[in-house]
Amino acid sequence: MSQAHLYVLNNTAEVIPYIDAHKKELTTMNLKLNMMRVFQEHNRSFINWFRERIFLDDGAYKTLKLLAVGPNLNVPTWKGMISIIIPSTPSLKMTKAQCRIVE
Repeated sequence: MSQAHLYVLNNTAEVIPYIDAHKKELTTMNLKLNMMRVFQEHNRSFINWFRERIFLDDGAYKTLKLLAVGPNLNVPTWKGMISIIIPSTPSLKMTKAQCRIVE
């Protein structure tokens, strides 16, 4: 799930300045890191770094705060399936009686 979250962050225009700042901070702290190692470290640590920065910033936009939280894993689910009987008439008109929920 964090890979998908990182993908969304890396492809959101409002997050780009934070990505640049994080990479700059990584290279400043670790002068010996080559570009590949900076990229790997960025992918490993950016989500937590971004979350900390956003929640410390009282002026951060609501969109950035929602992006920092990450995906919501609470998804409504239902048991059963919907069975639809398609009539053989050319008009393909269906009535409510032809749709039923099977559990």
